[in-house]
Amino acid sequence: MAYSSEEHSGSQSDDVLENSSSIAKEKSGKSEVRLGGRKCKKKSKCWLYFQEYHAKDGGRRARCKQYGDLYACGSGSNGATNLNKYITSKCKKYRPPNNDPRQTFLAKQTNLDGSGSTLATPRYSAEECRHALAEMLILDELPFRFVENRGFCEFCFTMNPRFDVPSRRIIIRDLYKLYVEERIKLKQYFKSSQVRVCLTTDTWTLIQNINYMVVTTHFIDCDWKLQKRILSFSQITDHRGDSIGRCIEKVLLDWGIDKIFTITMDNATATATAIGYMIRKLNSWHVDGVIFEGKYLHLRCGAHILNLIVSDGLKDLHESVVAIPNTVKYVKSSLSRLAKFKNVLNKRSWGIMLLLC
Repeated sequence: MAYSSEEHSGSQSDDVLENSSSIAKEKSGKSEVRLGGRKCKKKSKCWLYFQEYHAKDGGRRARCKQYGDLYACGSGSNGATNLNKYITSKCKKYRPPNNDPRQTFLAKQTNLDGSGSTLATPRYSAEECRHALAEMLILDELPFRFVENRGFCEFCFTMNPRFDVPSRRIIIRDLYKLYVEERIKLKQYFKSSQVRVCLTTDTWTLIQNINYMVVTTHFIDCDWKLQKRILSFSQITDHRGDSIGRCIEKVLLDWGIDKIFTITMDNATATATAIGYMIRKLNSWHVDGVIFEGKYLHLRCGAHILNLIVSDGLKDLHESVVAIPNTVKYVKSSLSRLAKFKNVLNKRSWGIMLLLC
């Protein structure tokens, strides 16, 4: 337990009770408030691990960012002596940083393609860490509140105590900033390369009767690598061909794309109307907007066709398909019935069937 110079004469048990009481009161929001106004910059390294608070009794306290414990921080200019002693002698989570600026560290860094590793001098950048964190949330499809999970925060503190994990609101702003940057880069690429792209569209309706449409592009970049980008995810009024065509037109105008190779869509009746609408628009934008006068512009989606085939086939087997889950439900509805069923499987050596139970 840490003590201030004014509290040094008290017993250790009294300070434990005082700190425990301060923590309980602070959690209720009644005894302490955050410091307001302009703050002077603190030079001590310990303030990387503590947050300063003022108590209503006039005393100064420092809250550990890792565990939330309160410690007295003295009456000096910064009151850091007591906190530094806690970090160096008692805190098992943190370690004091290297004080010798001439000391160089080497770390083994794995190549992005996994081909090998090299020795390099690690460099810390808070901006790069936040950028990498935003990319991780996108690639792994994680929720925004992930950055506030206790386990993730402890992991970041262990990896590098200097990294201040952003809140959910801050990471949302970082994600939007990253989106704007990547959008500008992609628009500049389309403008400079004049590449011919392929589009894929899909529409669906939610149970709330709200219609949505997504437009995805595939293209070959300058390095002859296949690229995929989602250009639009928007709400549409209906599934008519003219509405779909106007939505695609708006997306192409927004991104500055005027040359299309194919558009992959389903084989619905409205699709033919949308394709005819796009052929007229592309020919008016660019003399080479479509190839072969749009004869091969419409590419039928194989996934939709396969889904129709499977759906029609399942209609003939509907009674048998429905009977399977009903049978499983019947067996599991009674513990005695389930025990008899497992006993029969064991006698017949049908161990694989036990997985269904």
